[in-house]
Amino acid sequence: MKPRLRIFVSSPGDVKAAREIAALTIERLAQDYARFFTIEPYLWEFEAMVASGHFEDSIEPPSAFDVVVLIVWSRLGTSLPERTGVREYRGIDGPAPRLGEQNIRRFGLRLRVGFQLFLVLVATVIGIGAVILIYDAVHSRSVVIDPFEVAPNIAPQVPSGKIVAAGLLDVLTQLQAATLTFAQKRSGCRHQVLSL
Repeated sequence: MKPRLRIFVSSPGDVKAAREIAALTIERLAQDYARFFTIEPYLWEFEAMVASGHFEDSIEPPSAFDVVVLIVWSRLGTSLPERTGVREYRGIDGPAPRLGEQNIRRFGLRLRVGFQLFLVLVATVIGIGAVILIYDAVHSRSVVIDPFEVAPNIAPQVPSGKIVAAGLLDVLTQLQAATLTFAQKRSGCRHQVLSL
């Protein structure tokens, strides 16, 4: 007779898809290792429930199994009574397990709020940086012109980057001089009109 491996899958009802994946995985393992031992999954939704007792009483205790798989997401399940007609429910640390679902929800809410505050802070820093960059670009009075190298295969046909950069700098200098001259003439005319 082959040895038997019993697997208890425990989870609340909010992870139905994960439970189905676990059941399929266990079935696949049972097929792959069938020649060595028998694998039996135990899922509470396939067990018979009676209306006369507590739901948990119809489920075998996890201590009766070889492997226990726990799947949790946003809920921990239903709070257990300390005692029913069938058994006494004891936790590791005391007489009755306290699931603390509210503590987990509170922690999740704090984590979500903290993450949102972090995102607001990052967006604020990015926004301030963008405003500073735009302000600097609008109020900048300097132009940077760097010479560039021309590809060797077209170098004989076009002027070098140094010549183009120097020519552009000359044109910009002439434009600046003309703009300053025009502005000075204009301000001189105003002074003459005001002095009359």
